[in-house]
Amino acid sequence: ILDPVDSLWKLAGINAGVDGFYSLTGGADTGFRAVLFDKGGLYVGTQNQWTPVAEGPNYVPSRFYATQVSAYQDWVQALIPEPRAYALVTGGLLIAEAIRRRARQ
Repeated sequence: ILDPVDSLWKLAGINAGVDGFYSLTGGADTGFRAVLFDKGGLYVGTQNQWTPVAEGPNYVPSRFYATQVSAYQDWVQALIPEPRAYALVTGGLLIAEAIRRRARQ
């Protein structure tokens, strides 16, 4: 989502699932999962138990389910260190590697 206050893109949610399985043929295939603008003309269900979705003048959308990221913001921030910490660790590893290489020569 584009935040109108600071004009930054922000992650609003993580996809957690979609409605059922779909088939193009309604045959013995295992189907596929998808989020569709119009599932009309496809088959919905499970392998060998497909039900046709009628095609009509209106779209028949499928649904997806997401988890709101802001609800878990404190937990996420506790797991992900600040970029400065990454820079310090990376810098330390580079220095240690340089010292190791010099010692070999």
